[in-house]
Amino acid sequence: MSEVNKQLILFAKAALSDAFERRICCGYTFSWIEYALEEALTQQYSQDEDEDDITNVEELCEYLHRKRSEACGEYDFVVENMRNYLFKLEVEKQTERNG
Repeated sequence: MSEVNKQLILFAKAALSDAFERRICCGYTFSWIEYALEEALTQQYSQDEDEDDITNVEELCEYLHRKRSEACGEYDFVVENMRNYLFKLEVEKQTERNG
Protein backbone atom coordinates (compact mmCIF):
# COMPACT_ATOMS: atom_id res chain seq x y z
CA MET A 1 0.00 0.00 0.00
CA SER A 2 1.32 3.45 -0.83
CA GLU A 3 1.79 6.20 1.69
CA VAL A 4 -0.01 9.46 0.91
CA ASN A 5 0.09 12.64 2.98
CA LYS A 6 -3.59 13.56 2.85
CA GLN A 7 -3.01 17.02 4.33
CA LEU A 8 -0.41 17.78 1.64
CA ILE A 9 -2.89 16.79 -1.08
CA LEU A 10 -5.57 19.01 0.48
CA PHE A 11 -3.13 21.95 0.63
CA ALA A 12 -2.23 21.27 -3.01
CA LYS A 13 -5.92 21.40 -3.92
CA ALA A 14 -6.17 24.77 -2.14
CA ALA A 15 -3.11 26.02 -4.04
CA LEU A 16 -4.67 24.82 -7.30
CA SER A 17 -7.94 26.60 -6.53
CA ASP A 18 -5.99 29.76 -5.74
CA ALA A 19 -4.15 29.50 -9.07
CA PHE A 20 -7.44 29.07 -10.92
CA GLU A 21 -9.09 32.00 -9.12
CA ARG A 22 -6.11 34.22 -9.93
CA ARG A 23 -6.36 33.05 -13.57
CA ILE A 24 -2.92 31.44 -13.51
CA CYS A 25 -4.40 28.34 -15.11
CA CYS A 26 -7.26 27.52 -17.43
CA GLY A 27 -10.19 25.29 -16.58
CA TYR A 28 -8.70 22.39 -18.54
CA THR A 29 -5.44 22.40 -16.57
CA PHE A 30 -7.34 22.92 -13.32
CA SER A 31 -9.52 19.88 -14.05
CA TRP A 32 -6.57 17.74 -15.09
CA ILE A 33 -4.54 18.48 -11.95
CA GLU A 34 -7.60 18.23 -9.70
CA TYR A 35 -8.29 14.77 -11.13
CA ALA A 36 -4.66 13.71 -10.50
CA LEU A 37 -4.89 14.95 -6.89
CA GLU A 38 -8.15 13.04 -6.34
CA GLU A 39 -6.52 9.96 -7.81
CA ALA A 40 -3.59 10.40 -5.40
CA LEU A 41 -6.00 10.50 -2.46
CA THR A 42 -7.70 7.27 -3.52
CA GLN A 43 -4.45 5.40 -4.17
CA GLN A 44 -3.64 5.41 -0.47
CA TYR A 45 -6.27 2.69 -0.11
CA SER A 46 -4.90 0.63 -2.99
CA GLN A 47 -3.09 -2.64 -2.36
CA ASP A 48 -1.03 -2.16 -5.53
CA GLU A 49 2.69 -2.07 -4.75
CA ASP A 50 3.38 -0.01 -7.88
CA GLU A 51 1.51 3.03 -6.57
CA ASP A 52 3.50 6.16 -5.73
CA ASP A 53 4.34 7.32 -2.22
CA ILE A 54 3.39 10.98 -1.84
CA THR A 55 4.70 12.17 1.50
CA ASN A 56 6.30 15.53 0.65
CA VAL A 57 6.15 18.36 -1.87
CA GLU A 58 8.83 16.91 -4.16
CA GLU A 59 7.12 13.51 -4.39
CA LEU A 60 3.81 15.25 -5.10
CA CYS A 61 5.31 17.34 -7.91
CA GLU A 62 7.05 14.27 -9.41
CA TYR A 63 3.72 12.41 -9.31
CA LEU A 64 1.93 15.30 -11.04
CA HIS A 65 4.64 15.54 -13.71
CA ARG A 66 4.14 11.84 -14.53
CA LYS A 67 0.37 12.40 -14.85
CA ARG A 68 0.58 15.25 -17.37
CA SER A 69 0.70 13.28 -20.62
CA GLU A 70 -2.44 14.88 -22.07
CA ALA A 71 -2.38 18.23 -20.30
CA CYS A 72 -1.73 21.54 -22.00
CA GLY A 73 1.49 23.56 -21.93
CA GLU A 74 0.73 25.57 -18.79
CA TYR A 75 0.66 22.40 -16.66
CA ASP A 76 4.35 22.61 -15.65
CA PHE A 77 3.97 26.29 -14.77
CA VAL A 78 0.97 25.57 -12.53
CA VAL A 79 2.71 22.65 -10.80
CA GLU A 80 5.74 24.87 -10.15
CA ASN A 81 3.44 27.57 -8.75
CA MET A 82 1.85 24.95 -6.47
CA ARG A 83 5.31 23.77 -5.35
CA ASN A 84 6.28 27.32 -4.36
CA TYR A 85 2.96 27.81 -2.53
CA LEU A 86 3.40 24.54 -0.60
CA PHE A 87 7.02 25.29 0.31
CA LYS A 88 5.91 28.69 1.60
CA LEU A 89 3.32 26.96 3.81
CA GLU A 90 5.98 24.55 5.11
CA VAL A 91 8.29 27.44 6.02
CA GLU A 92 5.46 29.28 7.77
CA LYS A 93 4.61 26.16 9.80
CA GLN A 94 8.25 25.68 10.82
CA THR A 95 8.49 29.32 11.85
CA GLU A 96 5.35 29.02 13.99
CA ARG A 97 6.67 25.85 15.67
CA ASN A 98 10.04 27.41 16.41
CA GLY A 99 8.36 30.51 17.84
